[in-house]
Amino acid sequence: MATKQSPKAGTKVSHSTGITVTLDPQGKTKEQKEQELSKRVADCKDKDAATVIAGLDADKLPGTIKTSSNDPADMAGTIRGGIAQGTAYIVTDAIVDNGRIDLVVDTVAHHNRELASQQIPAMCEAAGKQAHPYGFKVPLFSDNSGVVFSDDTNWSYSFEANITNAFGAVARGCRLPVPVP
Repeated sequence: MATKQSPKAGTKVSHSTGITVTLDPQGKTKEQKEQELSKRVADCKDKDAATVIAGLDADKLPGTIKTSSNDPADMAGTIRGGIAQGTAYIVTDAIVDNGRIDLVVDTVAHHNRELASQQIPAMCEAAGKQAHPYGFKVPLFSDNSGVVFSDDTNWSYSFEANITNAFGAVARGCRLPVPVP
């Protein structure tokens, strides 16, 4: 399939002028390729990075692997080395850019800790209201230092809170465990 022509179709030229036609042996236009890559990228997010990278490598698709979308450096060598040494990575974002698939990855452990820290306030609110219906104030969270991970995906959290009973009495510094769904 012809994907490009120079000069453009409909242009009048002399007999001696050369015409260049670019052919794609797979018969796909640049737009079709971009659409296919976009569909493929949609399937990459939240998947095991080693599997995704191996699939892209097998199909000889170009791109970069970074730890942040704003990172100027391609970390492919470092990340591939980490995977080879047993570090588990997850794809957190994937972008199609001019025929390239750029992956953003994070270690599974770090990614899960970040997710846990985002869930903590809502979980504390629910646990506190259930255990103490007469008064409970969710503490302010500046970090996730109370999170205890038993492995890369399972964690628990406990914190200290002031609890007010139905008569207005306050118990200060009560330790509350938060059940993880």
